[in-house]
This record gives sequence, structure tokens and C-alpha cells, in this order.
Amino acid sequence: MNQMKNKILNEGFPFSEEVLSGKTAVVCGASEGIGRATALLLARSGARVIPIARNQNRLEELITEMHGTGHKALSIDLEKNQAVAKAVAVLKAERASILINNAGGPPGSPLMENTIEDFEAPFKRHLHASHLLVQGLAPIMEQIEFGRIVNVISTSVREPI
Repeated sequence: MNQMKNKILNEGFPFSEEVLSGKTAVVCGASEGIGRATALLLARSGARVIPIARNQNRLEELITEMHGTGHKALSIDLEKNQAVAKAVAVLKAERASILINNAGGPPGSPLMENTIEDFEAPFKRHLHASHLLVQGLAPIMEQIEFGRIVNVISTSVREPI
């Protein structure tokens, strides 16, 4: 299993260049973790990637590590609806056809120690931002007759950490 995982991470998905070549993928929460790995893998597999995160420096580092050309970082805070709306305008112009909604979840701590405020920011990142991005990009995907939306959500929404 590890051998297959390493092969995919180093070479991309088998036959993916035919599928992903010419496609633009948006990856939210791309500065670290699942989002970062997904952005690198999509680039390795032939897609042009627009990684999104708050940390501009990490995004710039990520862009330099990506296979291929044409990648473009977008530094926004997914908790701010106006920032997401501005990003949607940019992403529409880029004709994004793949959207990976991914963002960090609530802090890892016992449920009884968390306040409602601890959940408000992750809720905005997961639900509000995802809704605005899907609402904005789905018409483009319909127009170009290709679209994929993947929603990644923290397990702590389902089960406290």
C-alpha cells in the first residue's frame, strides 16, 4: 500500500494527464495538510492549480514545489464572505472546473472545553465559504461541460476530538 501511495504522490494518478490536462483546480486550505498534498498531487497529475489559503508565504512556497506551470496562488480568509465573493470573481475568470473545498476544523480538544465561538470560524470556513464557492463556480462548470466538486470536512464536526 505504501509503495502505491508513494508512486501516486511522485508520479500522479495513472492516466490523469489525459483527464486533468487543461483543467483548472481550486484547492482550499492549501497551505498545509490535506489541502497542500491535494494541490501537489493535482499539479503532478496535469492540472493547473489555484491554491487558496490565508498564508501568502506558504502559498508561494507551495507554488515553487508544484509540477508544471500556470499555477496561481490566491491568499484569502475563507471566514470572510466578502473575500470569498471577490475570490469567486477571480476563479470564474480562470474558468475553474475542479473545486476542492477543504479547510481546518475546530480545535482538537475535548468537547466540554470548547465554547460556541470555537466552532463559529470553522463553521464559516466549511459551510459559508463552500456554499459561496459552489454557487459561484457551478455555472462555469455547466458552461464548459466539466466540473468536479469535492468537499472535505473535519471529522470533529461529526465526532468530537
